[in-house]
Amino acid sequence: MIEVADWLDFRTSSAKQIEFCHRVCSCRQGVGLYGGSGGSGKSYTLRTLAVYVLGLIRDAGYPGQRFMLSCSTYDLLRDRHIAKIATEFAGMGEYRESHKIHGRSFIFDDRSLGVIALRNLDDPGKYRGTECIGSGVDELTELPVSMAGEDTLSTLLYPIRSPLDVPILPFAAGSNPDGIGWQWVKQIWIDRDLEPFKLSEEQTIFVQALVHDNPHATPEMIANLQRLTGHLYESRYLGNWDAPQGARWPQLNRQVHQFKFKDRFPYGIPEGWRIVFGGDWGKRAPYCALWFVIDPNKDIFCFREDYQAELDTDVQAQRVKNLTGGNERISALRFDPSMWSATQSLKVSEPGPTLISFYEKELNGDPRFGSFEKGYKGSRFVALSTWDKVLSRGNGYPDLYIEEGCVNLWRELSAAIWDTRGILSGKREDLDPRCEDHAITAGYYALHAEIEPYASKELPELDPVLANRLRHQEIYDRSVASLTKRSTLFGRR
Repeated sequence: MIEVADWLDFRTSSAKQIEFCHRVCSCRQGVGLYGGSGGSGKSYTLRTLAVYVLGLIRDAGYPGQRFMLSCSTYDLLRDRHIAKIATEFAGMGEYRESHKIHGRSFIFDDRSLGVIALRNLDDPGKYRGTECIGSGVDELTELPVSMAGEDTLSTLLYPIRSPLDVPILPFAAGSNPDGIGWQWVKQIWIDRDLEPFKLSEEQTIFVQALVHDNPHATPEMIANLQRLTGHLYESRYLGNWDAPQGARWPQLNRQVHQFKFKDRFPYGIPEGWRIVFGGDWGKRAPYCALWFVIDPNKDIFCFREDYQAELDTDVQAQRVKNLTGGNERISALRFDPSMWSATQSLKVSEPGPTLISFYEKELNGDPRFGSFEKGYKGSRFVALSTWDKVLSRGNGYPDLYIEEGCVNLWRELSAAIWDTRGILSGKREDLDPRCEDHAITAGYYALHAEIEPYASKELPELDPVLANRLRHQEIYDRSVASLTKRSTLFGRR
């Protein structure tokens, strides 16, 4: 029988790995993150924890329970756990690719110790259907903020339950500080912004570990990490969470780009300052509304946002009306151009009123609201470069500041990463398609036309890398347009 008291020593666990296992199991449902760097033994720690938790539960009088280990894809699951577990746990049980009860799993010969279920998260439904007394997720930042329409953390915690009065129901994760889910993981375990996730300070555990904290790290592992450069060196070797590898806007900085409305505008927005509005329509996905004010020196302040899903279009319009201040005068309201043609109807067979008509009905005649305009809908790369121009400093374009209450805009900008497909593969340079971009889109609808007078400036005033990408994107767009025109002439579509 495996004695849980000796297990951590048997695994030659480091002091930090032992600390993590103890802390995650020190409360009813610990929610822990281990590592935050490369080579720190994250996967090894999660496998160690799996047996430790099963042993603790057994010794508390509940034998034969199930712990789940997961990764974002099957390939990661195979490389990080399946390929290791059979060797590390040799003589302790059997790996089964398709057990009739537990599915892909490791079954311990000591049946009192139970089972380690192995799951990939390509299909969240399969994960949610596996009831377990504990769960460990490797490379957590490979998961976006939401999956299958629900926030990711809720999806991950859902299977951890038992009809038995077990003493602990822990969740643990390991991750590097980069990837598509970097922002929400950082929000929980680094920034400790726990209220949106309904977590308590006591249950939320982070143990930082670097490669030098891993007793199994080889000199080659350390040397490979030390050879990295830029953001990869900062994140993988030093464990720095400031910006992920591939961040779309790595210059984003709270000290530089955020402001407090009450400090900047203690008496409200000065009369005569230009206000513009950007709106991105959504129903199942969130709709987003952003209000910007431009001072005479051309600095731009995003001072208000509204961001919510599952709202009918007329309700969205009412919210915009109600949130706009009584003394505010919006010069231009810019929306997705498709809202002028898209309809909303209760009957599929009958066209309904256009989406923009709901806003027109609600806002027309109110002197606070000026012209309705179509937001920029050209090249996606050019649209996103609007943000490059206003977030960078000293480049001849207006400087943008974001009110600290515009949390969804800040979250989307912070979490945005490049789509790794890239222009050389024939794809347009864009955000990773898993990134949320409702506020980002509303923002460039509002601002692109405002900074257009500055567009005659030479591209080198932008970041040189972005300027070069912009040139290539324009060439690509012209080529696509030419090919499309030629295909139309010859009758091909």
